[in-house]
Amino acid sequence: MSEKQLTPEEKWEQATIANDFVFFKVMRDNPDVCQRLLEILLEIEIDHIDMNCPNAHGTTRA
Repeated sequence: MSEKQLTPEEKWEQATIANDFVFFKVMRDNPDVCQRLLEILLEIEIDHIDMNCPNAHGTTRA
């Protein structure tokens, strides 16, 4: 039995936070969400986080 090949649009529509790209975008673009997730996983309180992620041009965003 063969599985139906999904189009890129169908793959995107089915993407969840478990998708690496979606996870990266959510965490990079929402430092508060990233901080809270780390606090939950590490069971510690974090004062602040510094997001120093490279952008598509290889430079870092402020």
